[in-house]
Amino acid sequence: MIKLPEKNWITFSELIQRWHCTELDVVHLLIEGKLVPSYHFSGDFSVFEVRTEGDGEDTHVYVDGVSGFTKRGEVDQVFEHVHGFGYLMQPKRLAATEGEFHFFSDSRLCNIGDRCYHIPDPLSVSDVINNGVVTAVEIAMFEEAHCKGKQSEKPLGTTERNSLLIIIAALCKDAGYDYTMAAKTAGTIYNTVNAMVDNPLGETTIEGHLKKIPDALATRMK
Repeated sequence: MIKLPEKNWITFSELIQRWHCTELDVVHLLIEGKLVPSYHFSGDFSVFEVRTEGDGEDTHVYVDGVSGFTKRGEVDQVFEHVHGFGYLMQPKRLAATEGEFHFFSDSRLCNIGDRCYHIPDPLSVSDVINNGVVTAVEIAMFEEAHCKGKQSEKPLGTTERNSLLIIIAALCKDAGYDYTMAAKTAGTIYNTVNAMVDNPLGETTIEGHLKKIPDALATRMK
């Protein structure tokens, strides 16, 4: 089996399968701005800038067009050519499960003074789900913040970790795997795990654990 390199992004259909959720669940995350999608753009887009007005609780964040001088000395809207993926900014809610994206940016979250681009034909949430993607970084950030039980998990202690490594050593011996040949054995174990689960551990991760076995066994040597 060929081990393909990890992708920098996945489609929404892949994301729904990964999270075992429904499309409506994803729609809610997009409209609420809890998941930042990406979309591929190519063409000339008008440039806007994130600005604020007011003070304190009355502060209002908005985007304003960036103007420049033409060759004739006239003031006109600035356009820039864009080709590649951009992060879609907070959508305009139209209904409980409907919204439109009017702007995108090079940055995941725009700060005051950052530039963004106007989408002449706004993208519906349906357009984004069908043709957009979610970056690997965005997925990692979301899963880190929302995985159930994340807050209550405690790291394994040294004794527990060594016990598990010794058990793995015993299983390797019974299966005829040489854990001292960490790189080779990691590839074999990876293929087995890959056939069992959707998101297997990487070979490097498996190899790293196998290399810890000798030290774990040394703690129990008589």
